[in-house]
Amino acid sequence: SPDGIELIDLYTGEPRTIEFLTTNLSPEAITRGGFPHFMMKEIFEQVDSVRRALLVQKPYLRKMATTLLEADHIFLVACGTSYHAALAISYYLAKLAGIKATAVIASEFQDHYGAVVDERTLLLAVSQSGETADVLRAVRYAKERNARIAAIVNVMGSSLTRLSDIYIGQNSGPEIGVAATKTYTAQLTVGLQLALEAARIASNKTYNQLRARLRRIPQVVQRVLDTTNALAKKLASILKDKTSVCFLGRGLSHATALEGRLKFLEICYIPAIAYPAGESKHGFIAVVESGYPVIFVVDDEERPYQLTLSNMEEMEARGAFIAAVVTKHRVEEVKHLAKFLIPVPDPGHPLLTPITHIIPLQLLAYHASVLLGYNPDKPRNLAKSVTVV
Repeated sequence: SPDGIELIDLYTGEPRTIEFLTTNLSPEAITRGGFPHFMMKEIFEQVDSVRRALLVQKPYLRKMATTLLEADHIFLVACGTSYHAALAISYYLAKLAGIKATAVIASEFQDHYGAVVDERTLLLAVSQSGETADVLRAVRYAKERNARIAAIVNVMGSSLTRLSDIYIGQNSGPEIGVAATKTYTAQLTVGLQLALEAARIASNKTYNQLRARLRRIPQVVQRVLDTTNALAKKLASILKDKTSVCFLGRGLSHATALEGRLKFLEICYIPAIAYPAGESKHGFIAVVESGYPVIFVVDDEERPYQLTLSNMEEMEARGAFIAAVVTKHRVEEVKHLAKFLIPVPDPGHPLLTPITHIIPLQLLAYHASVLLGYNPDKPRNLAKSVTVV
């Protein structure tokens, strides 16, 4: 009414109070800023969002890293894009800090691991919105069993921040497009810093070269955007009429392949699948025939790289249309196997490729969606924050 706002609980009929929070959003943050869609704007904002993610306050990193090292059991719980980030972060923790952390899709957490959750468990929730219902349900279940709760989250003041014992804000700013882009690379950036800090505390390993390369990753992201956008659009024109697409990767690149597949599926409405490349021999290869599109995210670590070449040879032998997202210095070794190459500027360390190699796949999905006449900002049946279970 003109006299004010009165809130009534529909179930009890009792008056309720609510705390109002003042937003710090600028007008530029909620407009397209000259881009045709929010998704494209947010893809190109990754230079700045990754830079902001590097500004995480060191005391918070130190405290969360210490909490990780004190736990007996660690689960990274998330949904959708954030789950793919959690999967990559679990690789970082193992490779750099020797920490065994299991990435779990939030909706499966209680049924799969609920029986082993106790006070020695740490649940690290990864969520852009901090309001995803399945994540909050997993968090509340773990809290009831005295587990500690940590979070990597974008929206401050969200339910997840209030439920957590400790959380780190990824500083991405508002993400309007339903298909997550800049929040994914920011989550990877925060997770990598967390793993580096845990390694420093646990074993005094500094990884100075990796740290130095990470500080320069915003400049590399800019070069990736500048050099891969046109190629991604050209590949989109080839794939937009396909009835199915497969994304394959090994090691850390498996997480990137999963995320590339999700972007393509959710805004192009073309059935897409993703496998660890080594698993493709166990079923998927049966559907590969002449012209079937297979996109390889070529890992830059030597062992998965060599094994990926073998998988590419298997697909080539069956006539697949192979496209490869590959670091530039590997192009000469890969070009005879792929009909389409997207060379990606070298970030200087294999553990940084999840940040760089996802960008051309985001652009691929965006351009294919637009070429098909869809609005990539508003994929059908999807919402930015999934608040139902």
